[in-house]
Amino acid sequence: MVTETNVLRLLNHGKANALTCKIIAQRLETKDTRGIRLIINALVEKGVPVIGGAKGYYIADDPADVIANINFMKSYIVNLQRHITHLQIAAKNINGQMRMV
Repeated sequence: MVTETNVLRLLNHGKANALTCKIIAQRLETKDTRGIRLIINALVEKGVPVIGGAKGYYIADDPADVIANINFMKSYIVNLQRHITHLQIAAKNINGQMRMV
């Protein structure tokens, strides 16, 4: 069984030492990458500064890494909200005919 302790032991410090979820899963001898992501979220909720990026997950040693990740996530949320708004408009236009915007 994959636990928070197991995942925390594997996570390295610093961006240069990031591990992908797949590698973490392999090292823990599991295929449950979703479970690993849920555990990483739980670790963050407990105050562990785990950063996820294109190269994988790592524990931040530098506050600048945390701030950069927060800014990236805020930007992502703005883009998701814009996408949701456009889908809501498109849904209103689905009444037998679709209008291209």
